[in-house]
Amino acid sequence: MQLIWFKRDLRTVDHAALQGAISRAQARNDPLLALYILEPELWRQPDMSGRHYAFLTECLRDLYRSLKTQGITLSVKTGPAVKILSGIHNKHSINALWSHQETWNGWTYKRDLEVKKWCQAQSIDWREPQQFGVVRRLSSRNLWAREWHKTML
Repeated sequence: MQLIWFKRDLRTVDHAALQGAISRAQARNDPLLALYILEPELWRQPDMSGRHYAFLTECLRDLYRSLKTQGITLSVKTGPAVKILSGIHNKHSINALWSHQETWNGWTYKRDLEVKKWCQAQSIDWREPQQFGVVRRLSSRNLWAREWHKTML
């Protein structure tokens, strides 16, 4: 299975992770699952609010409708990311996880480190195309400008 994990970018147009998942699923004749994980711990962070949640629900409705026109069903699950991914993997055997390289807050950074460790332990290929010029997990911030220029120019 190819699993596309929607995080902050809830568009279907110009979405490298979605296009990669679709292409790989078609090439390998794999099933494709679109997923949004509603993470209660994320919503307890100080930079989140009820307005953010209202906007999220509106965007998820639009995403659901947009994916449906492509024959893709969006699944929304609630809980910690690794727990949700483990449950899906146990039922469907994930070949690859696709999501944008997220650049948000410290909580999401730590969550992504846990997901990366889990993917490695399960031998799941996690593909994270960059979205912007910001690059996470650099060994040194001294090289960020070079990476930004490679991506943005």
